[in-house]
Amino acid sequence: MAMGYDPDWREGDSSFRDSISESRKTAVYVTLAVLFVTVVATGYLTGANVLFTQSVNQEVQATLDDPGYANLSLSTVQVEYRGPVVGETPSTVTVGVSRPSNREYPDLAGRLERQIEGATGRNVETTVAFTESRTSNATAP
Repeated sequence: MAMGYDPDWREGDSSFRDSISESRKTAVYVTLAVLFVTVVATGYLTGANVLFTQSVNQEVQATLDDPGYANLSLSTVQVEYRGPVVGETPSTVTVGVSRPSNREYPDLAGRLERQIEGATGRNVETTVAFTESRTSNATAP
């Protein structure tokens, strides 16, 4: 308006809203609704992923805090979340631990899986990747 441009809708008693056709208003409202649903859905899925990952990490740590697993050292927890829909392909959890070379822990994967499934209510497939460690007894350089 400072440059001499006066839009048509400023003439008379009309408003900007009245100057827009119904089809354009509908397109704007549909676009806004789609954006709103997209933002809400993305936020929900992100939140569900974060909560699932936190629950998995807590259960893994709680299980490894058991005195029977005192010789294990947690190195990694990788979670592949498959979404909040129940009944689909299970989420996968891979736990990396370091263990002494002379110890076996055959029930650890099953125990972790039961603990995680109980805490999250989700079907998970759990894998434990062991890295063996040995401590040298040598005192000489």
